Amino acid sequence: MCQVTPETIRRWVDQGEIPSTRTLGGHRRINLKDFQDFLKKRNMAPDGRIEVGETLTLLIACDDQTNKDLGKSIAKTVLNTKIDMVQSDFEAGLRVANDEPDYLFFQLDKTGSNVKAVVRALRGYARTRLIRVVAIGDPGAAKKSGADFSIVGAKDIDGLLKAYGK
Repeated sequence: MCQVTPETIRRWVDQGEIPSTRTLGGHRRINLKDFQDFLKKRNMAPDGRIEVGETLTLLIACDDQTNKDLGKSIAKTVLNTKIDMVQSDFEAGLRVANDEPDYLFFQLDKTGSNVKAVVRALRGYARTRLIRVVAIGDPGAAKKSGADFSIVGAKDIDGLLKAYGK
């Protein structure tokens, strides 16, 4: 469940990180509530995904295949997310205005100019100023665009975890 070896679990128990009791035969027993509290404290979900406190709303504005791949990567990585996907800048603008997502994933073109315009527009309004923009593509172009974070591609799990502050 934790994607670690049994020895690691034993070490956590022996170090007191997970409360446990011992049976007459010397076997360790962990109360389910104590185990769930441990997972929550470590920001771990039983299946290895990270858990964010509140539900995050994500808007992915990319081509169809990137939307699908990124949606799968996020679903495998983070709990408590609501994911919306659009394929055009116009649809993205409507969703941002209506839904005010927590994160906007935007695919870079070769120059990063489309993201630069989006970031400038978002930062210009109090309602959308706090939306975190994640640029997908070349990290150099992402930095120039003004995006808050960048990921190399839809399957960049390390980049996703960084964007979520983990």
